[in-house]
Amino acid sequence: PYIRGYQDAEKRYESGDYAGAAEIFSGLGDFRDAAARGKDAAYKSAEALLSAGEYEQAAAAFRALGSYNDAAKRSNV
Repeated sequence: PYIRGYQDAEKRYESGDYAGAAEIFSGLGDFRDAAARGKDAAYKSAEALLSAGEYEQAAAAFRALGSYNDAAKRSNV
């Protein structure tokens, strides 16, 4: 079941559905690199929110990522 979920998350990521991909990846636990891919997808989702002018949602999404990449810095948008 994990391989199918991983593949679905990859498809969502490739199509730009970063929030959907992050949700699926996070549910896969320590399967392959799902945890890292989930963080990356969540970060891209936060960037998409920021680009769309959804500043409060973007800030919350960056805050939820904690110290991942430069999310803490970007949570003050």
